[in-house]
Amino acid sequence: MQYNFRGTYDSSQDYNKLDVVVYQAAPTSPKRFYLCLTSHTSANPQPPVDNQDTIYWGVLNSDSNFPNSIDDFITRTTMTASDKADYDRYTELFLKTSLTPAEQDEMSTLLNKLRNKILQPEDFNKLQSALQNMQFFLKNEVEGYINQKQAEFQGEIDKFTFKGTYSPTTTYNKKNIVEYNGESYICLVDGTINIPPTNTSNWAKIAQKGSKGDKGDPGTGLRFRGAWSSTIQYYKDDAVQYDGQVFACLQDNIGQEPNPLQQTAYWALAIARGQSTKVATLKNTVTVNTATTNVSIGIPEFNPSTDSLLVIKNTTTLAEGVNYQINPNKTSIDSLEGTWDGTQVPITFHFIVFKNFVVDLTFSDGNMIQDGTVAKSKLKPELQAEIDSKATQTDLQNIDNKIGVLSNLNTNDKSNLVNAFNEHSADTVSHITSAERAKWNGADSKAQDLEILYWMGAI
Repeated sequence: MQYNFRGTYDSSQDYNKLDVVVYQAAPTSPKRFYLCLTSHTSANPQPPVDNQDTIYWGVLNSDSNFPNSIDDFITRTTMTASDKADYDRYTELFLKTSLTPAEQDEMSTLLNKLRNKILQPEDFNKLQSALQNMQFFLKNEVEGYINQKQAEFQGEIDKFTFKGTYSPTTTYNKKNIVEYNGESYICLVDGTINIPPTNTSNWAKIAQKGSKGDKGDPGTGLRFRGAWSSTIQYYKDDAVQYDGQVFACLQDNIGQEPNPLQQTAYWALAIARGQSTKVATLKNTVTVNTATTNVSIGIPEFNPSTDSLLVIKNTTTLAEGVNYQINPNKTSIDSLEGTWDGTQVPITFHFIVFKNFVVDLTFSDGNMIQDGTVAKSKLKPELQAEIDSKATQTDLQNIDNKIGVLSNLNTNDKSNLVNAFNEHSADTVSHITSAERAKWNGADSKAQDLEILYWMGAI
């Protein structure tokens, strides 16, 4: 007979023939094992009846009282020579097909006398029942208990779950672990919600923020990933080259193109094109415990005109023009997403400034050289000669500009530059000494006058 042990009886379960269950009619009633005799479903539950056989259930192994009590067994002794006559007579009577009343009494007397020396069928039946009941008990009570405790233990282990950064809208249970202000806390009370980890009645600190280390050399802390590609997955603090400039990734993305003209929710300009830049990061953290729409950046060196600002609220990166804007005072930011309310749960703002310092560079591309920064001596000889050849034209133009202000001239014909030039020439020559004029004696008068003007520095 193939039994199918099903554990403790449950009215919500279906049972089939040869199923075995443990059933206890009342807390004070003994536990017994029952064998299903007729299949039935939970739609028509048929619980066993205490210590009775029904059409659905039969009491199993009634010869044994286990597990309600320990079964009693007869202690056996060895048969001796003096018992041989009684055993032979008992065997003779046992093999007869019928007994007289006197013989029945004699057989009962012999059986009582030899009871601890011979085995009866009921002895084996009781032993078998006891063994089966012990197996059912182990299957239900021991194995079931172990499985139950394993499930309970696993349930306790599962409670040690890291829930990430603390949120006032999340419900936490005992042994849940959260991160709060750079430290780790474990929950002590099931159903904890909107109670910050600093509350020691509901939370215990298990990992404390370490002391701040020595300040290292300035740097970006970015991972350079080469030229930007629309098919590559980028992560926060990656850096890419795009449009001749370097951009810092603000949040994980793929296919979000950097914008050379402005910061987006995904990228911020880290190194601008056309200048050599030493990039340093200046950082500051501000905790807000009130309701406000304005938060101080706290980095005096920040210059919105040349620097890039990264703002992180708790663990979320904010986008300029979407979540905030820089206040006209250039030392704080204003909210574009309503009030930042830190009255219940403090809000932590992390400010990171990418500070740029321009240094001198030599470029092979003249389009990138700032105006007025190259001396003539740095030019090729042919360029210097071309500039010198144009000097006379420039000087004449300067003269034209100087003497062409007609209101400053005395000539009657103020519309003619030649008349104005002659007037200026005569005025200049009149101041030259006779000795100086003797130098050019005999020369053509107009050539002489031009030579004198040149010598005097007029042209």
